[in-house]
Amino acid sequence: ELFKPPPRVDSCVVALTPNLLKSRDVADRAAFDLTVKGAFEHRRKTCYNSLRISVEKGACGALFPKKEDIGVALRAAFEQAGINPLERPEKMSLEAFIALSNSIAEIRSRS
Repeated sequence: ELFKPPPRVDSCVVALTPNLLKSRDVADRAAFDLTVKGAFEHRRKTCYNSLRISVEKGACGALFPKKEDIGVALRAAFEQAGINPLERPEKMSLEAFIALSNSIAEIRSRS
């Protein structure tokens, strides 16, 4: 035995299957990944504040290359996606994240 005393642990295997139908709706995969990452990066923050901080500090800086327009661009993205910026990320649906990241990608492509 490798461990003394032997640990009392149960184990299992979990298989995750991506939902390919919904992933087709994602306009820009990189923007989606950064949006989700930035939204969850700061605990107990609203989605807007967490994304803003993540972009400003550089973790998700690729979302908005022009740093001076972050707040305006983020507010526009939330409005365009029809999402309340005060929403908590853990309360948002996959569809909401897709809509928000698509709005961010569209706004970014215009600038």
